[in-house]
Amino acid sequence: MTSRSTYIACAIGAIAIVMAGWAIVATARPEYALSSRAGHVRLLHDDQEIQRIYFERSSFVHDRSLPYRDVRQEYSFLGVAYFSLPRVFTNSSVVFDNVLLSFNAFLLCLLVVLTAWLLYVLRKSPWLLFLLCLPASLYFAFNRFDILMVVIVQASLVALLHERFRLAIGLLIAGFFVKWYSIIFIPVYIVWWQKRRSVDLGPRHTWKIILVCAGAVVIPLAVLFAVFGLESLFPFAFQASRGIEFGNVLVPYFAEIFRILSDSIALPLMQVSAFALVGLQITLPIFITLYPSWMREKLHTPFDVIRWMVIMLLCFLLFAKFYSPQYILWLVPLALLAARSWSDVLLIIALDLVHYFSFPLIYDAFGWESTLYAGMALARTLLYGLLLNRLLGSTVERPLSQLAPESIKRIV
Repeated sequence: MTSRSTYIACAIGAIAIVMAGWAIVATARPEYALSSRAGHVRLLHDDQEIQRIYFERSSFVHDRSLPYRDVRQEYSFLGVAYFSLPRVFTNSSVVFDNVLLSFNAFLLCLLVVLTAWLLYVLRKSPWLLFLLCLPASLYFAFNRFDILMVVIVQASLVALLHERFRLAIGLLIAGFFVKWYSIIFIPVYIVWWQKRRSVDLGPRHTWKIILVCAGAVVIPLAVLFAVFGLESLFPFAFQASRGIEFGNVLVPYFAEIFRILSDSIALPLMQVSAFALVGLQITLPIFITLYPSWMREKLHTPFDVIRWMVIMLLCFLLFAKFYSPQYILWLVPLALLAARSWSDVLLIIALDLVHYFSFPLIYDAFGWESTLYAGMALARTLLYGLLLNRLLGSTVERPLSQLAPESIKRIV
């Protein structure tokens, strides 16, 4: 059994990499020319996202106005509150950039600590921590406020394994006000809680808990509506109105459909497909809510809880009607906990590299309409499918403990 000191040493090593990365990103030029023909690429630092979006969206702090009502926001309230914090200290976009980078780096260090604890409890290899230091994971942890959401989900998992069920659910609900995907995990948490209490209260009791959770979401939304008006609901309307956008593997096919068919036929077809994709995204959480006994038979250990969380997240990403490059940041911290073999680890590494090549490299150098970018979308989709297939247990391989050197044997 790997000693606790090894986990601590790996956590310190991962934090050292994070801090070195933070120092490099904070001092790096935002853009680099890959060649005389290629455009400028945001290799390390996405100043466009931080200085041109987050900085502008947080202008209400300096102007002493209100978010949503006075400054339109496409992000949920806690996300806006988080990336607006630097405006309390400065009105300089450059200083704002550096302060937000520092906040994100701190949260990434916290993520390392939480993940190290989970690896220790699950008796998995502490060396898996270094998967958090892969290029895309580091890039989007530093350059997106999504790191707040990722830390909240990881903290909720820690609370769940500590059998602090109310706290775990509360964190997932709080996460809804950063990035709403956290609520897809609530049905799994409920079933695990019932399993740990050795009670089978049936779907009626499950629905009561779901309704309480819904109330915990609706009440803050009502308060936001009362304070900020109808514009407080704009983030949800904005996301619902988005169609199949660049980065989705279906985009090249719809481009061809629009070329062949008239807009009056192609546009409704694309809209119906977008609704179908959303349905597929939420099918599994709804099914578990309706039939908790089915999930109850699947959950035997904390590892099973994590495995099904990753399966649900992969379905959510696989059927997403649009692509956000920071999806990899959502996935890696949970996926590394669910890794069972070297093949799983290699899949996670491949996914991270594909995401980084997709954005910022190919996106900035060749554009989102390029064949290379479409190829990355296809590769990403295939890798999602492969990882999903493995987690569903359709393939069997020798465990990592039979393949790794003695110092990093235990992954399961």
